[in-house]
Amino acid sequence: MTFETNNIDISVYLSSILHLSRLNTFFIGPLITTDVYILLKLVKIACLKRNCHEKNFSCVFYTALKILLHVKGESMSIQYQYAKCRVAEGIRELCVSPGDVRSRLLAANDVMSSLNTSHFPEHLQPKWDSIRILMTKHGPAKNFDGIIWQGAVEHTMRKIKNATGTNIASALWELHEALQTEVIF
Repeated sequence: MTFETNNIDISVYLSSILHLSRLNTFFIGPLITTDVYILLKLVKIACLKRNCHEKNFSCVFYTALKILLHVKGESMSIQYQYAKCRVAEGIRELCVSPGDVRSRLLAANDVMSSLNTSHFPEHLQPKWDSIRILMTKHGPAKNFDGIIWQGAVEHTMRKIKNATGTNIASALWELHEALQTEVIF
């Protein structure tokens, strides 16, 4: 089943939701297949009415999801879902990117660079802050005129030893595990 709305392939969302709901890891809990089709119909209707473009598709998607869950009598909080997804993608980069731990941390940073402390639950904020401090310890690299020529993370990764990089990667893994066990309902 494939819906297309202004070049947005909703079947990707369908397969993702079905896969994740089967694994019981999706933040809305297990959904039955009928719920997913209802959700997609709500999204399709909303997109057609709003002349939806890709940049606001996720907003329409989550609105439709909230409507569906409200009708089902369930509640949902997606407050920390963004951080959970970004950190999981960062961990994936740590695992599959080529190179030593420092270059893999750079790849993970690219994925997680949009995160800030407010994206995390209060009890995990110090953990995130300590990781960011370790990853930017040496600050940006400057030339003789004081002009920055390399960012703080890149400069720090160039200066640290692999053992320090391993410690940072371990801290990221611990943060990832804590987010995965976080109750989001």
